[in-house]
Amino acid sequence: MTQNRNPQPDVWEANDPQFSARQSKPKPEAPQKSSRVLEAVAWGLLTISLLYFVLTYMNLPHGVPVHFGPDGKADAWGSKKEFLVGPIILTASTVLIIVLARFPQIHNFPLAMHTASAWQQFYTYSRNMVLWLAIGMGCIGLNITFSTAHPENTSLGNILWPLIILFLPIVYYIVKMVRLAGKSRQKMSMG
Repeated sequence: MTQNRNPQPDVWEANDPQFSARQSKPKPEAPQKSSRVLEAVAWGLLTISLLYFVLTYMNLPHGVPVHFGPDGKADAWGSKKEFLVGPIILTASTVLIIVLARFPQIHNFPLAMHTASAWQQFYTYSRNMVLWLAIGMGCIGLNITFSTAHPENTSLGNILWPLIILFLPIVYYIVKMVRLAGKSRQKMSMG
């Protein structure tokens, strides 16, 4: 009979100290002004992106670029009905992300805060990071529509700026969250 050398519990134990951070999460307070502004920008950018798509779609020829190579030039063409799939998926994903930003207590991060004020700051960082993700997706939607409608004006720069808007804030807020967790841990060990 072999024994398991590293037994893992099958059930989450409520009093297991490893999971104490999950138990002590306070409810989030009302979003900070920065989160409300970012949410408004995300909704506005999504709306502009959809309006631009609808206005552009009506004037597209039957054959449109559906893929762009690393140089930013169209390398695959298809019917304009194929073009519908991307904006539909992008819109649904962006709406889901904006709604998810309203519930930072369910965001999963491997960091624990040790004070209620640290948790509230962490929630603000988490909300803002997720909202920047939605803003980046809105920029990608505008970029895809523009590139499809004007393939002759598409370049590598047109493809890179939405990716920068998408990923730079994620790195920024992850660094801020890690620093906040370190400060929170220091306060806990000192007090």
